[in-house]
Order: sequence, then C-alpha cells, then structure tokens
Amino acid sequence: MYLPLTFLQNASLLSVATRIWMSSSLRYTYYRMGKSYCFRMNDDKTSIVACFTVSNDSIRIYDLPSARRQAMWKITKREKMLTRYPGVLIGRLAVASKYSGMGIGSEILEFIRMWFLNDANKTGCRFSIVDAKNRKDVLSFYEKNGFRWL
Repeated sequence: MYLPLTFLQNASLLSVATRIWMSSSLRYTYYRMGKSYCFRMNDDKTSIVACFTVSNDSIRIYDLPSARRQAMWKITKREKMLTRYPGVLIGRLAVASKYSGMGIGSEILEFIRMWFLNDANKTGCRFSIVDAKNRKDVLSFYEKNGFRWL
C-alpha cells in the first residue's frame, strides 16, 4: 500500500538515508514541486521498500517523432495547434537494495501509469515522463518498462 510521506510517524526509527530522502521529499511537497510516496512493509512500518516522486510536466510536440507528432495533432484538432502535451513526471524512483531485482520497480511504474492514465485521472495527463540517472542499468530498466527516448 502506498502512503504519502507526510503520514509517516516516528521518523527517528528510520535509517539516516531514509530520513535524508524524506527531508528532501517533504521540501519538494512544501514548495509544491512534487509529491513523494513510499511503499512500506505491513508488518514493519519503518521498513521502506520503495519510494517515488511525481509532479506535473509536459512534452513539447516538436520533441516527438514525426509520426507521433502528426497523430497528436490529429486527435487535438484546434484552430491553434497545441505545442505542449501534459504528462506526469516520475522521478526519484528507488527500491531498497534488499528488495532489488524482485520486479518491484516495474510494478511501481505500472501502478503510476494506471494511477494517472486512467479515466479517473484528475490532471489530464497524456504521457508518463521519466527523470532518470544517466546510468546504463537505470536507462535499460526504463526501456524494458516501455519508455522511449525523445
């Protein structure tokens, strides 16, 4: 079950790394730069399995491949063509090392997609966008999960 970080109780029981992550995440929330969430173990609320941050973003139409750009213009016929399309930015996705390699990161990406790309979406989100570290293993992970380079 996901819980907003602001619901975490008794942060003194958490590891130093977790408290640092929480502190920066709460600053993000305070300044309305994004919302951070974490998944915790049911039997040990101090054991964080994974965390992520989401915020609003957009994709410039001219950054899309030509065929995709044409398709977007077709479905949004307007007098003035849109130059940006709304998306959710997924950032700071992390899985605790002891849970690494279990498919949890992929499950979280699917959770976020369903959360934002379904009919109950409150933001008008069209795309999922990732802000990832420029490391081969990280980029490969996102590519395996259906993300494409723009």
